Amino acid sequence: MTLQAPIQVGLPTGCMSTHNLEKRGGILKKLLLITFLLPSWLFAQVGFLLSPPKFQITLFANQSANKTIELKNVTGDTLYVEIVLEDFFLTPYGKSQFKPAGVYPYSCSKWIQVNPVNFLLLPRQKKIVRFTVTLPEGSEGDYLGVITFKSKKLPKKWTPSIAIYGEISVFVYLASANTGILSGDMEDLDFKKDTIFVTYHNTGNVRNYVDCNIEIKSFSGETVWKAEQKNKLVLRNSERILTFLINKKLRRGTYNIFATIDYGGKELIQGERKIHLR
Repeated sequence: MTLQAPIQVGLPTGCMSTHNLEKRGGILKKLLLITFLLPSWLFAQVGFLLSPPKFQITLFANQSANKTIELKNVTGDTLYVEIVLEDFFLTPYGKSQFKPAGVYPYSCSKWIQVNPVNFLLLPRQKKIVRFTVTLPEGSEGDYLGVITFKSKKLPKKWTPSIAIYGEISVFVYLASANTGILSGDMEDLDFKKDTIFVTYHNTGNVRNYVDCNIEIKSFSGETVWKAEQKNKLVLRNSERILTFLINKKLRRGTYNIFATIDYGGKELIQGERKIHLR
């Protein structure tokens, strides 16, 4: 595939080509579900501990799973805890977004039933919250939902309002068994001023992490600058724009930018763009 796009530095035009490179050693298999390096107990100054912070569940159509979440009040206060189902997604530049359940098209929040949805948590008390998630017929790939626990400190005397104490979110990753498709493409490789922009499109139906390596080579083939980004989350059927700030002064001349992306499939994706600096 060849893409034509303007370069707004030096000469006004440039070209980009992409192709797939077979990985050494054959297919590299990776987990299709997100794994965050989080502790088994998560405490974010909200007044309670929570475990576990995430669930990775694989089901067949019309199958359900029952799970439990344990909370512990670590304060001397009585907390009022309210549970809200939410959606999570990322902007193209990787900014986290939390929205009401049902906004994200690949959400499983609407398939989650939680019990109880609100309760009092006495000082030092432990509480078990149960939830059931059901994968409906016709589901393919993976889905993401968020169970958010919001706590409020009860006042010792009546006040017009109750101040928010804090909140913690539990991520639920739900996969439809044997339906995952892992694929991706580099849609653009651009260069503006001192920044390289790599646009990756997850064309599959499962989320994946991408590793991206950048090299700038002189006309003679010498590498004059390189950088990398690793484990960048890209949700299913979405774009991610990776930015690389060049922290080195380049001399005037002709250069080639090479970008290589490992998205977890059997091939690497490589893009190339020629630029002219005046």
